[in-house]
Amino acid sequence: MAVDLCLIGLAAVRFAASESESGTDSAPSPSCRDDAPGVIEHIAGYEPPYLPLGFDCLPDDGTTYPGSDVYAWLNGFVLAFGLGADTGPSSD
Repeated sequence: MAVDLCLIGLAAVRFAASESESGTDSAPSPSCRDDAPGVIEHIAGYEPPYLPLGFDCLPDDGTTYPGSDVYAWLNGFVLAFGLGADTGPSSD
């Protein structure tokens, strides 16, 4: 289950990056548009880190902030399912 969630998360990050790279409505990145109006005008780019899953918005002041809370949830579920994974037959 953890691997499946990780693959879904990787696909979501890649989709968000692709959505930000092409088309007439690609700038600022759709994942960064939920910010306050004063912040949106200063978006200089984005960075899609794959481990941990995320999509970071890069304002022109050099800081970085997460573009979506969805990836935090996915990372938590991947960790929880990974730690709870059955690693083999039990010795019952």
